[in-house]
Amino acid sequence: MTSMRRRHFLRAAGLSLTLPALESLGGAVDLEDAPNVKRLFLMTDGYGFHTPFFYPERAGLDYPSNEVLKPLEPLRKHVSILGGLQHMNGHSTQKFVATGPASSPHFGDSVDQYVARHVSSRVPINSLLLSMRKTAAGGAYRSKVPVAMISDPEDVFNFLFVKGDVKTRQANLQREQSVLDLSLEQAKDLSRNVSASDKRRLDEYFNSIRETEMIVKKGMAFLRQPDIDPGISKEELAGFHEGGAGDSYFAYLRTQMRFVELAFKFDLTRVAYLWEHGQNHGATHHGGRAKPGGTLWKHAKGTVEAIARTLTQFRNTKMAGGGTLLDETLFVWTAALGNAAGHTGNNAPAILAGGGLKHHGRYTHFDTLQKNTRLYLAIIQKMGIPAENFNNSSKPLSI
Repeated sequence: MTSMRRRHFLRAAGLSLTLPALESLGGAVDLEDAPNVKRLFLMTDGYGFHTPFFYPERAGLDYPSNEVLKPLEPLRKHVSILGGLQHMNGHSTQKFVATGPASSPHFGDSVDQYVARHVSSRVPINSLLLSMRKTAAGGAYRSKVPVAMISDPEDVFNFLFVKGDVKTRQANLQREQSVLDLSLEQAKDLSRNVSASDKRRLDEYFNSIRETEMIVKKGMAFLRQPDIDPGISKEELAGFHEGGAGDSYFAYLRTQMRFVELAFKFDLTRVAYLWEHGQNHGATHHGGRAKPGGTLWKHAKGTVEAIARTLTQFRNTKMAGGGTLLDETLFVWTAALGNAAGHTGNNAPAILAGGGLKHHGRYTHFDTLQKNTRLYLAIIQKMGIPAENFNNSSKPLSI
């Protein structure tokens, strides 16, 4: 088996679902004593919002709220609204909303995985990756490879709080370690008789194996820890699933967001990504009609209400350092499309909250379209991670 085939086998086998920060691979950032932001909560929406319903009438600190943004009003000093971002065009680009263009020579990680690579050395779970669609591939990427995301709330609950058959899970991890050992041995044999170019590819492969070995070891350690009581039953959290509409859909959304709150509260992870493939495709082709317009309005209003509810919980959760979970968490919601009817990524919106950012409380609409990868570079740097570029951007957005 060639080295490239072996690497694809490892990825397909799910051995690199969550990868740890390694000092030898770029340096893990110690956020334990950081004064503010320690966590990243990313949400992306495939179709986004119908922006005339979302954007305020004018920019600035005194921007007037509207019915969609009204739930965020009590949190105004902790929230920033952005407009005029730019992603790629077409529905198929939704899966790259957190990475930027796959054609870029710097394409590699989605922003959540880039951050997790650097900040997750002290927590048992490198990143909590949740999807609102089990039938579609998610938007998390690690080293150019899609990373599995969890959509079923019962599976999420069990993953976080119920270890179940520990012996079977330990046996599976030991099997994975054996596969890694064999892969490393074969790769070393190959490295003795390859070109310089192939050797560089093998070095990348060695790094992938070392990263995956770390997550296997962390998984074994996590199984040895006692179960955590989240203070809420599985039945309360796991009763909603993909496929619902209206109130059922938003109950499902709130459930997934509650898992993030609990995972952060118990310091199980420092990074979470909730990926929404996109609801209401038919309604996005509204043609100015009232009925589909009403559907889009309800989607925007319900999503913002869920965000406001979670941010309020974050604000009300006191942390050991004296601040709140909202102080310590940078929340980012953004979209793949700014105009779903036209399938274009121009004029996409974003919501930022928490993280101790100094310029919250305003609505900023950029006169010139700004790549969302510039926003991601700014996020990475706000997390205290030294980075000169992210995908196709080398200059961070001012946030």
